[in-house]
Amino acid sequence: MILNTGHKAIIADLDGTLYFQLPVRLSMLCAIVLFCLTKPHKIKEIQIVRSYRKKYEKGMEHHDRCLVLSKDYNMDVMRVENIIQKWMIDNPLRSVHKYRDKNLLLLLEEMKNKGTKIIVYSDYPVTEKLKALNFTPDVAYSADDVGCLKPSPEGLLYILKENGLTAADCLFIGDKYEKDGKCAENAGMEYIILPQGKYGRMKKP
Repeated sequence: MILNTGHKAIIADLDGTLYFQLPVRLSMLCAIVLFCLTKPHKIKEIQIVRSYRKKYEKGMEHHDRCLVLSKDYNMDVMRVENIIQKWMIDNPLRSVHKYRDKNLLLLLEEMKNKGTKIIVYSDYPVTEKLKALNFTPDVAYSADDVGCLKPSPEGLLYILKENGLTAADCLFIGDKYEKDGKCAENAGMEYIILPQGKYGRMKKP
């Protein structure tokens, strides 16, 4: 698919859009299995990460999540934060870089250089992943910045207001209809849902 648009701005999801999510998840699964086999006495770390993700999806703030988990698992809150940093941010970054969508990133970079505003919007923290992708959009937002998760349109409406844009000015690019597509629909914005695999993705004209 060749991206050819006259929109003033492109709003792109990050996870599964700017990189291929399946191989990253498989890499992390292998790392988790190996960790559990070699360090069974530390399996509590994986349980904490799973609990953290569930609380994240319920909209709980990061500090509150860590505080609740520290009580649930009888662990210092700083230790909980270190575990989350390790498994949800640090460990996946090498795979994020390895499996980045080079064609899409190149297209977005070229469009940015030609004056199209490039915005990244994700439910999860974006700063470290963008560094791993070697990609710098004009601006980036996470759920913590906009105060909600997809498919609520409130995040996109917040982004539009912050950047002086209308829904008609923008094209949303994502990888999941149930989150990205519905989010765009709810905000009255055009969107593209990319295939999960490498084939059929954006190609350089």
